[in-house]
Amino acid sequence: MIQTIMKITFSPESRTKALELINAIIERIRVSPGCINYGVYQDILGENALTILEQWQSKAALDRFICSDEYRSILTLIELANQSPEIHFYTLSEIGGMEVIENLRKATSV
Repeated sequence: MIQTIMKITFSPESRTKALELINAIIERIRVSPGCINYGVYQDILGENALTILEQWQSKAALDRFICSDEYRSILTLIELANQSPEIHFYTLSEIGGMEVIENLRKATSV
């Protein structure tokens, strides 16, 4: 699985336009082939910052998305930013859930 985390900071004026743009395309992105999850989150420490969390089944699926028309909208979103975005790509080989916490808690309880 490939995970992308993108933090974009906007001026107060461009933040509204950015939200309109992302709202217009988010559902199309979520149904893109290979998309596991696509979420946009408000940064609690900076009201004009948005974090986009993407999860893709494979690098090929992410590559298709980056070459798609929907990604042009993401590039437009980046152009609205008042500073360079922080973008990180992660390749995940192992994924766990609540069972990781439960197993660790059981192993350390006396």
